[in-house]
Amino acid sequence: RGNLAVSYVQTGHRHEAQRETNELVALAQRTYISPVVFAFLELAFDDLDGALTRLEQAVDERSAEALYLGVDPDFDPLRRHSRFQSLLARIGFCRG
Repeated sequence: RGNLAVSYVQTGHRHEAQRETNELVALAQRTYISPVVFAFLELAFDDLDGALTRLEQAVDERSAEALYLGVDPDFDPLRRHSRFQSLLARIGFCRG
């Protein structure tokens, strides 16, 4: 659902993307969905602050998907942000 919602945003179908996002939020009430999935959605909707908040949550939870933050090109829009650099340091991708 997350990938479908992102695809909708990328193709200009924001209403459909929001519908899928709402369904994903409802599903997350019943089962675990990694905050990284929601970070992808926040990025698709151009909410960098929201994406960073979700990624911080993922790192706090020790989500396995957080291990890809250092190499996943989907996170390129966040690379220069100090909060993102702090996340990379917390999971051992950066020194100091």
